[in-house]
Amino acid sequence: MLSNRGETYAVAGLANGYLGHLKAPFDKENKEGVFLMQDVILDYIRTRAASGLDRTSLTYHEGPFGSRRLREAMAKLITTYFYPASPITSDNILFTSGVTSLNAVCALCLTDPKDGILLGDDPFGPSAVIRYEEAFLKARDEDGVSVRALLICNPHNPLGRCYPRETLEALLQFCQKYQIHIISDEVYALSVYEENTSTDGFISLLSIEPANIGVNPALIHVLYGMSKDFAAAGLRLGCLISQNQKLLQAALSIRGCLNPTLVADQGGWAAELDLSNRLLQIGVRMSSGYAYHNEVPGWFRIIFSVEMETLEEGLSRIVKFYLSSGGSS
Repeated sequence: MLSNRGETYAVAGLANGYLGHLKAPFDKENKEGVFLMQDVILDYIRTRAASGLDRTSLTYHEGPFGSRRLREAMAKLITTYFYPASPITSDNILFTSGVTSLNAVCALCLTDPKDGILLGDDPFGPSAVIRYEEAFLKARDEDGVSVRALLICNPHNPLGRCYPRETLEALLQFCQKYQIHIISDEVYALSVYEENTSTDGFISLLSIEPANIGVNPALIHVLYGMSKDFAAAGLRLGCLISQNQKLLQAALSIRGCLNPTLVADQGGWAAELDLSNRLLQIGVRMSSGYAYHNEVPGWFRIIFSVEMETLEEGLSRIVKFYLSSGGSS
């Protein structure tokens, strides 16, 4: 069911290595267990920093996928507001540092190089399946691309519309027909209007019983996070909710990434980074275009959702910096 890459992650990954040691920690009864210096460090911190910590605060404890307490709380939220057809427990949930990273995780685990993922289109009616199928067959038969998954955003961003139940069921049956996964990004789930005569209310993919329409539940995956409904983008928490334990195992094994490097110090992007650092020295923080994959260097993102006095001061500093640099920066 997973890609070759995903199968490798699931078999030889973090869950079978690092996490295995956590099942047998050192204690008085288990002298051969894995020993960490939590107690020593904890005594030091308690006497000098804080008394409200316990030893689990110093380690991954149950692993780098979210504590059981966090996952149980999320399972309760999902059960209360998403109305899942099948019970969702902490064992069906994996946390990462946001929904964006989860899209990358799913892509890595479900596809191999040169595979493809269908992206959600604007039509929200069941007829949209026809367009997906046409795109799927063209990719397979004409372009030689193996489509492994369909990614939708429900509620939709930026249109704000929700997929009707009949459309979701049709999409599920389409994915079952061609044995591809469906990933539903539901990060805006609780930020919608109630259903009325002109709009469809939110229906989670989890609320549809796959057995009733002949769909394998292992193909269904939902993404959710804190940034939208909780207005807390700074809480870098996103979760993958799935009945597919193999996918969850594979996702645990993805560790780190390779950052792009700059070849020439005087290259365009290097100059942009240098300018960004120099602006920081005068107390101005602007996000560089490089961070947002801009096509050419030299563009910066200004966040203006601050007090007018703060914005004016920042712009004034930029102007003074420009003039003091001879207008050459």
